[in-house]
Amino acid sequence: MKSITSQRNTTSTDKAQAFQELAHVSLTQIYDTFEDWADEIDFEDYDGSIEAGVITLSFKNKQTFVLNKQTAACQLWLSSPISGPTHYNFCEDRRGWYDTRTDASLTRVLKDEIEYVTDRKGLHFSKI
Repeated sequence: MKSITSQRNTTSTDKAQAFQELAHVSLTQIYDTFEDWADEIDFEDYDGSIEAGVITLSFKNKQTFVLNKQTAACQLWLSSPISGPTHYNFCEDRRGWYDTRTDASLTRVLKDEIEYVTDRKGLHFSKI
């Protein structure tokens, strides 16, 4: 599996910059997709924000998801009320973020767990 940190012939500055750009695009896309879905189904039982590389989704049922970038590790980290803490590396071959332990897709985990917490269906994240 080819990731940002495994790229050859690139400097650490290049890798850090590539990660920053990819993380920004990924986090923005994830947050915007969630917001669009919530608007489409008229779901208002949450508070959400995206700031300085951190997405926070707090639901009225006291469930909170936090997704943030970890620049030093070139990873996205998710804190979930369902699955707990997980770390994700970007896989260029599969164009997505995958759990470092289970190989689960970040967007699949978010979809399944947010739908479970909200008791709503139809959340779909596109490839990053």
